[in-house]
Amino acid sequence: MFDYKTFDDILNDMLSGITGVRKDEGSLVYNACCKLAEKQAEVYDDMDIILENILPDTMDLTHLIRLGAIQNVFYNVALPATVTIDVTNTNITFELDTPIVLADYTFKCTSIDDTEYTFDCIEEGVITASDSDIETSLAEVLSGYTSGTDYTWTFENGSEDEDEEAYRQRVIDSYTTYAQNGNKQFYRELFGAEPHVAQVKPFRSTSTDGTFNVYLIKDNGTFTDDELTQLVKDVEEDIPLGQYPTLKNAGIKTINVSFTAIFNSYPSIDEDSLKSEFTKKFNEFCEKWKEEWGTKTQYSMVRLYDVEQMILNIAGVDDVSDVTLNGNENSIMIALTDYPKLGTLTVTMSSLS
Repeated sequence: MFDYKTFDDILNDMLSGITGVRKDEGSLVYNACCKLAEKQAEVYDDMDIILENILPDTMDLTHLIRLGAIQNVFYNVALPATVTIDVTNTNITFELDTPIVLADYTFKCTSIDDTEYTFDCIEEGVITASDSDIETSLAEVLSGYTSGTDYTWTFENGSEDEDEEAYRQRVIDSYTTYAQNGNKQFYRELFGAEPHVAQVKPFRSTSTDGTFNVYLIKDNGTFTDDELTQLVKDVEEDIPLGQYPTLKNAGIKTINVSFTAIFNSYPSIDEDSLKSEFTKKFNEFCEKWKEEWGTKTQYSMVRLYDVEQMILNIAGVDDVSDVTLNGNENSIMIALTDYPKLGTLTVTMSSLS
């Protein structure tokens, strides 16, 4: 932010405001201004650091971790791979810090609990060894003993440091999705914890009587009126005084799709298989929509372009034409309270040769 406040810029500003005295390099005024400009430049550098670390979207990792800790959102540091050996043959013993080599990785004994020995890899992070690699190496280390009879073992791979941007998003989310005093997140968590509720979308009250709508997506099908009434009864003790949610089913926007699949030569995929592949892709698109539906705050569209890309990404299809959604060659707007679902699918197969 203060990139323009360099030493030279500050010094020139100072000297330009002084008249009537010598201010060339080496003069008393020049040397005094140099010292002041140097200190001011340092202050501006520090101010840049402070400004960058005020908000979580620009904080460095050190400050971000401290901010996250306030919200009980902790940074996941790299952990070593771990092998635990539980011995039944008392002739098998290890001392603390005993090193063993498993699948070309060095492990050290870090914990002893009666007959259970825990070995941590000396290198933190994920290792490339598989369970079978560990098993083979253990058999060599414990030569003369039988796995399953003299000892049992488990292997848990390590983990890498959490991606900084992923952690940053978790910290930001902890502030923007904090449930309190009957806010939207409060109701997402309240009704979201009830059986068969897959997604929750509360709307702010527009009346003075405390009533407002909460739309739900059921994990399978839709809720009956009696089920919606019972859901409110089940949680009414937790609802803040003066708030009266009305539960409703999310609307389903049926999307009827029609298109012509074009092939440069004889089709390498039959019509039924093509329909099956497209249905799978469109259903995945709808499931992703439903996962994000609860926090969507703007109207969204099922775009014609996205549907065309689904078709073109089916192996064997060379081109596509005449794509329509609900009979029109236009994208379809989906209301905030609705989510899309595939309706009828009409496919025409066309070969260029």
